[in-house]
Amino acid sequence: MGRCLGHYDLAVAQWVFKNARMAGFGKDTFFSDSALYLPLKDSTGTIGVIVIEVVDLHQLFNLWQRQFLDTFVNQIIHSFERANLAEQAKELSIENASGNLA
Repeated sequence: MGRCLGHYDLAVAQWVFKNARMAGFGKDTFFSDSALYLPLKDSTGTIGVIVIEVVDLHQLFNLWQRQFLDTFVNQIIHSFERANLAEQAKELSIENASGNLA
């Protein structure tokens, strides 16, 4: 089970969100952290940050693990985009329906 995010973690996550760059374990920024912070970027920009706690600090992600992580992150981003597009379509439908009533 993971740890709860503290003030430091939230500050790093905010930096990642603002700069749209990875940080934490194995990266140039906040490299001494034991977690890896990845920006979730869609076609409009950064929409969130995922934090991955590194359990074995001596083992970096191998190529297969990195590809799996990239696939997982992309699925999250696509899910958010689909939900956002569905919400926009619903709002547009309501606007069109209310315009037809007037």
